[in-house]
Amino acid sequence: MKTKRFDIPIYLRFIFAFLLLFAVKTGFSAETVACETSWFNSGEGVKARDQVTEYKEAGIFTQDEVCHIETRKDFTYILITALEKHLDRDFRKTLLEGNPPFIDISLAEVKFAKFERAIKQAYGDGNTSPTSKFGILSVESHKKFRPNDFISRIEALVMTVRAYEDFCGKITDEDYFSDHDSAESWMQSYLAKGKAQHLSKGYFKEGQYTNYFSPNKQVPRHETVGFVQKLVDQIEQCGGTTTDD
Repeated sequence: MKTKRFDIPIYLRFIFAFLLLFAVKTGFSAETVACETSWFNSGEGVKARDQVTEYKEAGIFTQDEVCHIETRKDFTYILITALEKHLDRDFRKTLLEGNPPFIDISLAEVKFAKFERAIKQAYGDGNTSPTSKFGILSVESHKKFRPNDFISRIEALVMTVRAYEDFCGKITDEDYFSDHDSAESWMQSYLAKGKAQHLSKGYFKEGQYTNYFSPNKQVPRHETVGFVQKLVDQIEQCGGTTTDD
């Protein structure tokens, strides 16, 4: 289905088209995730399914299909909503006025209002300081948010690492997955920080967790919940559940 082009209103002509900071660069493609139904019948799989159910019952989302592949806008919305609900943090002070700083938001699916709010809340300059916006998302000129693109595991980890640093301060430790070098070079520091801070385990394969992160794979719904819940747990441990207004 072709996407119709649209003209930028006069009052937006001075706003550049933007790109998500962690957007995949030209030529980067995500693999199809292996989501084996049998895994959810025992052990870690049961825990993963139960967490998805808990998030649904908490009103964070309605789609509880564990292998539903996540889009960028959905991951952003789930992350922001979960932080608000679990940590009782008010994001109103970081909510941008007017339109989000991306020109392709109107291309998103219907019922986008709640996602637009989440994107406004998550947007920032990428710097973590008491006065900065909540810098999970950042932008560059002449690029777009691409809200309906599937998010990759490394993009999801970049978001959770930056969220952790906003609440708890910079992560100084680093640890490495065996496939560290398969991530885009500018994303590798986030990958090392994410492992060191226990914001992600290795990729689950053949019945066990490995030391491989598989950064280019897509993210099913149960992995979204896994990323977000690990973030919530780590923020609670560092005592970063509240911020000074």
